[in-house]
Amino acid sequence: MVSCGYSIGSTIYDSWGNLLAEATNRPSVAIAEIDLNETHPEEWLGNMRHRFFHELRTDIPVPGWGK
Repeated sequence: MVSCGYSIGSTIYDSWGNLLAEATNRPSVAIAEIDLNETHPEEWLGNMRHRFFHELRTDIPVPGWGK
């Protein structure tokens, strides 16, 4: 989870809710290394990497896609 805004600082959380990085000064950025292969702890979501291609709608044209 990454959040940023005008009234709040930028923060990065892992999938367990642990704070990985926070930008407390202005202007500044929050930087964190994340593992994109880590599975999400909520089993009901399933494996989104595998679900993407099963749920991809190739019959619906998307402007600008594939250019």
